[in-house]
Amino acid sequence: MLRIDNLAGADRMEIKGFVGVSLSDWDGKVSSVIFLPHCNLRCPFCYNKNLVLHPEEMLTIPFVQVGNYLEANRKWIDGVVITGGEPTLHEDLLLLCEKIKKIGFEVKVDTNGTNPQVICRLIERRLVNSGHGRKSSLKQRKIFGCLRSQRYSIS
Repeated sequence: MLRIDNLAGADRMEIKGFVGVSLSDWDGKVSSVIFLPHCNLRCPFCYNKNLVLHPEEMLTIPFVQVGNYLEANRKWIDGVVITGGEPTLHEDLLLLCEKIKKIGFEVKVDTNGTNPQVICRLIERRLVNSGHGRKSSLKQRKIFGCLRSQRYSIS
């Protein structure tokens, strides 16, 4: 078993919220949800205003705490959703996804799509999973301008 505290660099990520079990954040999957602060948009309908506007008022949750929860509940959790705020604003997003994948979970990133270069890196490094088939994955890569190989699929 991989030791969570040996996942170097994971605690650099500023995790401001964690939901252990969600049945609604990833269609057809039981997921855990990680909330990251900040956003580059100011949507009037945002349901995470404090996370976007005042993240300094929220406690930071160490990744080791999240990782230990995931390990302890491995047989119940299908994957981890990373949301925000806007997760693609964080330099260490790829590292966080790598760490979650290393401990054996699928990863979904909820994004507003304003940082296509980050989304492309996630897709190209196979750090995100898609609940959709090859056609959707191909469509996503075309939309974000990161289509390098017709044979590549994240499904």
